[in-house]
Amino acid sequence: MRLTRKLNVMWLLLILLGADASLAGNRISLDQAVESARRDSDGRVISAETREWEGREIYDIRILDSQGRVKRMQIDVRSGRQLPRGRKHTPAGNRRR
Repeated sequence: MRLTRKLNVMWLLLILLGADASLAGNRISLDQAVESARRDSDGRVISAETREWEGREIYDIRILDSQGRVKRMQIDVRSGRQLPRGRKHTPAGNRRR
């Protein structure tokens, strides 16, 4: 009983302190990732899909900016954080050898 209470308190603290989704064991939805990408880029989302990259799931989102260029944003499914721009996803079937 005491252990359960301690775990409940720890869970509550994680939520109240704003721990990222990976610590709480949650995932963000594709809709949440798309909305975040749209807000951050000030463009129009033209595609969004879930892919695997370096052993983890990511959301791969393409955005049309105001100059007509397509930008790509990759968001980690567990943390909800945008991945660094220089690291691009390569689908498993299209890897260079």
